[in-house]
Amino acid sequence: MALRHYTELSDEYLHTEAILSSNWSGTFGDLAIKLGRTSRSALLAVRMVQSYARNHPAWNSSKVYSK
Repeated sequence: MALRHYTELSDEYLHTEAILSSNWSGTFGDLAIKLGRTSRSALLAVRMVQSYARNHPAWNSSKVYSK
């Protein structure tokens, strides 16, 4: 799977990347809230974390977790 050019990435992914790159940690619900959604939008946060982890293999994915 080829990586997309950064201009093809969604705003939500770019916002997620900025948050996770800052060494932030918390729950998927907390991340959804930081992305401007409700904590019930945790599925969006899960997908964004999965994409970020795929693009940053050295990143510790346990920094974002379920309650």
